[in-house]
Amino acid sequence: MSIGLMLPALALAAAMTCGEPAPDGAVTLLYLECWPEMEIVGTPRPETGTAIEGRPRVIDGDTIDIGDERIRLQGVDTPERGQRYRDAAGDEYRCGRAATEALKARIGTEPVRCEIEGRGRYGRAIGTCFTPDGTDLNGWLVRRGYGLAYRKYSERYIAAEEAARAGGLGMHAGRFVPPWDWRRGKRLTP
Repeated sequence: MSIGLMLPALALAAAMTCGEPAPDGAVTLLYLECWPEMEIVGTPRPETGTAIEGRPRVIDGDTIDIGDERIRLQGVDTPERGQRYRDAAGDEYRCGRAATEALKARIGTEPVRCEIEGRGRYGRAIGTCFTPDGTDLNGWLVRRGYGLAYRKYSERYIAAEEAARAGGLGMHAGRFVPPWDWRRGKRLTP
């Protein structure tokens, strides 16, 4: 926002009191004391039932950032960054890195739309994300064997996981430790 556009909004905001709602488009820096849930830039965090759209930055196989919002993909758990997998020939590779790279390749430079379903214990948005052609990225990861249905939180992708297992896709082509067990210290044995 240019300084010329900001000054009228600041003047309007200064004239308001804490008991009045912030007008649409007003800079809310002066409202932080009245509305602490507002972010410095003046935009509220997306709540359940809203959508976030934009070009994502892939953090790992089940986490992306759109703008300054971190989004955990609902119902899927992918291997951690340092986690390894053993393929049918017995060779090891980094399955966490493979999940991350697969998600990056699938998204490419396309924007995505994430429907926010709630917030996790770390404050991250939890959602289901879609490509412009309507592909559910959460399910895509599970169907390709890059992730597992995270049954602790959702049953939505169980059929996709079973299909990937039956087809020997991704991690299901060999041996692996489920990500939730790996985070608790369990490791792949020789």
